[in-house]
Amino acid sequence: MIIGILFLVSADPSFIKRGMGFFILLITIFMIFGWQYSGKKRPLIGMGMGAITGGITGSFGVPAFPLSALYFHTSNATAKTKRANVTVTLGCNVMVAICGLIIHEIYDQSLIFKSILISPFFILGTLLGQFLFKIAPVEWFKFVTYGILIVIALALLFT
Repeated sequence: MIIGILFLVSADPSFIKRGMGFFILLITIFMIFGWQYSGKKRPLIGMGMGAITGGITGSFGVPAFPLSALYFHTSNATAKTKRANVTVTLGCNVMVAICGLIIHEIYDQSLIFKSILISPFFILGTLLGQFLFKIAPVEWFKFVTYGILIVIALALLFT
């Protein structure tokens, strides 16, 4: 992820934007078709999956975390262990990404101010999503979520 962040902060923004669209679309397609890793779990395979998802996340700023989650959920572990693996991996990814961007001096007062301004809307959107997830049928929720992801991906690819 750190090497990817170096690419992210130095590459042409229009290339990064198209790459973001490509990876959002690719990951969404994997989720739509229910891709799952069906091979034997080996440390080298897990490290490879981590390298791929970390590289995508670092290089293009696209959370490739759903690929990791799909990988973790195919194990024979208990649901509690799967959730722990997913949560710890996500937490580590976020910490590495934030630290990498701090090292490259991406954060400035303007960006922090904008982040503070949009935080309430993000929190409200999260709460609304949690509420809707409880009342909406899973298939409807998936349809809307995949639709939003596809529209975002296409907008990034073609604008």
